[in-house]
Amino acid sequence: MIKIRAINNKHKNLLTAYVKRVQEIVYYSTEDCNVEGKFSDFTEVMDNVIEYSNAFKKYAVTTDRTSEWFHMFPNLVVYSAMGFLNGLKTRETSLETIARVDELFELTVDLVGEMSDMLEEEDNITKIKESEYNN
Repeated sequence: MIKIRAINNKHKNLLTAYVKRVQEIVYYSTEDCNVEGKFSDFTEVMDNVIEYSNAFKKYAVTTDRTSEWFHMFPNLVVYSAMGFLNGLKTRETSLETIARVDELFELTVDLVGEMSDMLEEEDNITKIKESEYNN
């Protein structure tokens, strides 16, 4: 897996754990579809998402669009995974696919909440440091 760029170690750990869990969900789905090589296809999709996010970060930090970049990654991952899972869906695996898509949504909502909390903590720390500096 390509290295994920993040704003700090906590952010990187959150994203890495998230990607690993998404990969687990997709892996089990590829096992169910009995088509060889499908998981490696998803790995390529994830590499593309990570590369795009990393490239966008370089642009975002120079144009004050960091918040957009910060929230973009989980959205790209969840929609890429959902599309991939739906491409594997058959009449026999339809219920399992729906359950896995629901799990992806929950996982992503939890991640976005944790990331938002982390950003708020970072903002508060910055404000405290700025107020200490200005006093």
